[in-house]
Formats: sequence, structure tokens, C-alpha cells
Amino acid sequence: MTDTRKVVIISGGMGGVGRATAEAFAREQYRIALLYRHSSEEEIAAMRHTLSGEHLFIPCDIGNTKEVARAIDDILRTVGQIDVAVHAAVDPIERKRILDMDESVFRSQFEAGFFGAFNFFRPVAEIMKKQQVGTLIGITSDTIDSPITFSRMGAYTVGKIALRGLLRELHREVSPSGVRVLAVAPGLMRTRLNSDLPEKFFEIAEGSQGSTLMTPEEVARTIVRLCKDTTIASGVSYFVHSENVFPL
Repeated sequence: MTDTRKVVIISGGMGGVGRATAEAFAREQYRIALLYRHSSEEEIAAMRHTLSGEHLFIPCDIGNTKEVARAIDDILRTVGQIDVAVHAAVDPIERKRILDMDESVFRSQFEAGFFGAFNFFRPVAEIMKKQQVGTLIGITSDTIDSPITFSRMGAYTVGKIALRGLLRELHREVSPSGVRVLAVAPGLMRTRLNSDLPEKFFEIAEGSQGSTLMTPEEVARTIVRLCKDTTIASGVSYFVHSENVFPL
């Protein structure tokens, strides 16, 4: 029997947002192709159990073009299409001021999040152009339009600005072929990415915004909703907390 489910590929699929996004799409009966890099066999087995069904788990260094090409070829051979691509991979945050970084440290803030996005979106966008349909989503951050950047997160913010710029240019190139390109901008979350921060930091952040911090599950629900609602035009950035929509 032919499998008619839509297919979503997720980079950084074992991170906080990546995992939540995979679970959200699985509930919508999508077939998941999950790319991951640093996860144990036990973690992968647990995620397989959570998702249930036939999904693809592919180890892949998103910064390596050959590994990304191999992963996407494997997906196409197995399922024959890619309907949605979500770039959730991100580099560990170097909590230093930009002027305290050397070149190698600064570059490290762009490897997975920005250059990895290019490696990931470029071949997938070509596939979607041939299909004449598809959705590319990059996870940015609401810090990129905030008047205040959290201390020692400058390079992370610059990387997210660069990602948004990449998404904007992809929108201009592929939207005439029926492919939508969107950014989803979440706020601060308690995820592995921020596990080095003290609890007091989160308490202060919650107090300043007058509400609890958002969760990866909220971000994932937003991503699924944007994919399902085809009336949302390509070329926009959706801010999860405020629900504001701005041009890329």
C-alpha cells in the first residue's frame, strides 16, 4: 500500500525545538526524517518509541555538505518527496562579548545555525522547486529585533540575523516556484541550549516579561500551524510570543 503521508525533514532533530517539532508533526500524521549529530543510542531509541511508526533517523553533521547530500538522497530514495524542511540545528552559545572573541570562536557561532542552514536548504529547495510545492522554515530568535540583547549573546544574535537574511533571499528565489519560506522567532526557553544559565536568570526573565517562558512545544505548534495554513504568504517572520508577523 502506498504511503501518502507528507514528509518533514528536521535538522537538529534531537534538540529541544527539533524534538518537539518532530512530535507535533507526528501527531499530524507526517512522516518524520530527523537529522541529528550528538545523541546516544538510548536517546534515539527513546525518540523512536515516542514517535512510533516508520520514521527516519539519520546521523548527520549539518556543517558537512557531503553528509547532508547523503542524508537527503537517503530520504528521497526511501520516501520520494520532501514537503516541509525545518532548520532547528544551532551552535552551542559562546557566552562572551563579541570583542572578547577571537576569529575561530566567532566563526563557531555560524557553523550549524547559518552555514548549516545553507547546506540544508540548498538541496531541499531544489527538490521543492521541481515539486512546485513545499515549505522551508528557519528557527531564528526574537532577540534579533529586540532593543536589548542578553549579556554575552551578541555573536548568537548576529548568527540569527544572518539566518534571517538567508531566508529572505531564498524566498525571493524560490517563492515563484510555489515554495514558501518562513522564519519562526521564539523567545527564551529552558532547553539544553540554555542549560548553562542559572535558574535566577530565568526567574528575572519571566519577571521582566510578566509571564512564564515559552516552551519548545509552543514553538512546535506554531510551526505546524504555519505549515497547515497555506494562506500565510511566503517571506514572513512569525514571532511566537507576540504573534506579530513581519517581512523577512
